[in-house]
Amino acid sequence: MSKSNDQIEPSRQAIAQQLNSCPSLVAQKRRTITREEIKAALKKVYADETKPVNVGSIKVRTGFALLLISLGAIIVSGMIGIKYLALELSIMIFGIILLLITFSTGFIISTKNIRKIYRSMKRFQDNNTPSYRTVLPKSSFKPQGLIYATLLCVILLGAQAVNFQILTNNYQEPNDYPQSEDQVAYEDGMIWLDDVILGEAEKALGQYYRQIVVEINNTIKYYGDNLVLEILSYFAGDIFDEVNMTLNEPKSDIKVAPIKIHEPDDTTIFANLIYNDGHKDQLIDQEIVKAENDIYITSAKGKVTKTSPITKSIDITVVIYNEGMIPRAPEEVSVIILTPSFFGSVYRDSAKNNETIGFGEFWEVKFKLDNIIDETVFDVELKIDETTKDDAEVLSG
Repeated sequence: MSKSNDQIEPSRQAIAQQLNSCPSLVAQKRRTITREEIKAALKKVYADETKPVNVGSIKVRTGFALLLISLGAIIVSGMIGIKYLALELSIMIFGIILLLITFSTGFIISTKNIRKIYRSMKRFQDNNTPSYRTVLPKSSFKPQGLIYATLLCVILLGAQAVNFQILTNNYQEPNDYPQSEDQVAYEDGMIWLDDVILGEAEKALGQYYRQIVVEINNTIKYYGDNLVLEILSYFAGDIFDEVNMTLNEPKSDIKVAPIKIHEPDDTTIFANLIYNDGHKDQLIDQEIVKAENDIYITSAKGKVTKTSPITKSIDITVVIYNEGMIPRAPEEVSVIILTPSFFGSVYRDSAKNNETIGFGEFWEVKFKLDNIIDETVFDVELKIDETTKDDAEVLSG
C-alpha cells in the first residue's frame, strides 16, 4: 500500500520544523571551507616542522657529529686512563673497567637522538629526498638534550673523582691523618732509613717508571707534618723526577708513588729523610741506590743529508756521561757504530776517548758516514775495554 500525498506532507513539515529549530546545524550544512582556511590549518599543523633539508645533508652532519663525539670521548678517556698505567695491576684493571663503563654509558646516552636521526635518514635510498619532519618533537628534543648533556658531565666528573680517589688512597698526602695525642717529641737518631727497594721498571707511552718501597726504622713511632720523605731520580748529574711524601702516619714500609726514570740501568735513586724544625730543613738520613751502569750514553742523534738521488750521508753525535767515581783513562772508552743485517752486525766506524773522562764529566764524539743507501737504523755501542756498558739506536729514515 502506498501512502497518500496528504500523509506524506505532514512528515516533511515535521522535518523542516526540526531543522529550523537547530540553526547551527543548518549553518554547518551550508558552510563552504575556503582556501585560506585550508592554508591556515596546514600552517598550524606544520608550525613546528623543520625547513626542507636533503636527506644526504642530514646523514653527513649527523655522521660527522657522531665521529667528533667518539673522538672526543676516546681522547678524554685516554687522558684519564694514562694515570692508571703507573698503578698496581689490580688497581689499574679496576680503574680501566670503571672508566670504560662510565664513558660507554655517557656515550650511549648523549648520542641517543643523533643516532636515531642518522638511522632514520638511512632508510631513504635517494639522498636528494627532502626531509620535512624532525625525528623527535621540538618540545621534547631540547629538554632531553639538556638532560643527556648533564648526565655526561656528571659521569666525566665522577670518573675524575674516582681516579683522584684511587691515587690519593694509595699515596697519602700531607694532613691526611690526625696527629696522635701520645705522639712523642722528635730527637736526633730516633728514626732512620733501613732500606730502599726498587721495583721492576715499567714503560708507559714511551716513559719508564719505577715503583719504590722505603723501609723506615721507626720504633719510637715518631711521625708528623714536619717529617718528609723525598725521593729523587738522577740522570746525567741532574734531577730527572721528584716525589715527596709527608710521614704523618706511623708506618715502617712506605710505598712511594711511581717515579720517572730515564732507563732502568742509568738512573740513580736518592731517598732523603728530612725534618723541619720550624726554621729550616734538616737531612736526617739518606740512602742511595746507584745506577747499574756508572758510565752510559745520554744521547745519540743523527742528522741526514741527501748527497744524490739514491745516496745520503749521516752525521751521528753521541754523548757519554761518567757517573762513576773512577776516572776513565784515555783509550779506555770506545764508541762503535754498527749496521744490523740479516747475517749479523756490520762494522761502520768507531772512536776512543783521547782524554781522561772524570767523575761527572761528559764526552762527546761525532761520526760522519757517507754513501748511505738502504740503512735506516744504526746501532751505537759503548764499551769499556771489551765490555759493553750501554747501547742506543740512531734512525736515518
